[in-house]
Amino acid sequence: MRRFSMLALLLLGGCVSDPRDPNTWIKKLNNPVEQKDAVRELVKLKDPVAVPPLIEFYGKNHDPEVLKAIATFKDKRAVPTMIDSLEFSEESFDNAATAAAALGETPEPSAVDPVEPDEPAVPLAHDDSAMVATMASNRHEAGRR
Repeated sequence: MRRFSMLALLLLGGCVSDPRDPNTWIKKLNNPVEQKDAVRELVKLKDPVAVPPLIEFYGKNHDPEVLKAIATFKDKRAVPTMIDSLEFSEESFDNAATAAAALGETPEPSAVDPVEPDEPAVPLAHDDSAMVATMASNRHEAGRR
């Protein structure tokens, strides 16, 4: 009987999710009810194992909050996602601004080239777009010093 109790306890204990384990929250990214909490908790844990699942999740929904979460990791694996998010348009302005700022702060040299403008910045539909391009350029210049 005692063996059975121990086995039952071990089996039940394995079902309990550990909130300090990033895999607990990674699994919840696909649950519409728990997605936002999962993203927040992954950012709090700061475990780099969360970066690829967050990138995949962002690819499905392009939610600006998820892109901001990815940016907090300053992980070079996020560089392609940030570069893809640089397109400035009325709908994607928040994502492009987040991506430009994140690329400027990423310690990966390949992250800076897409931010540096080849031509002078042309103001776009949103008033702040030229400001964001200027900020990204300034960050790039500061990184060269």
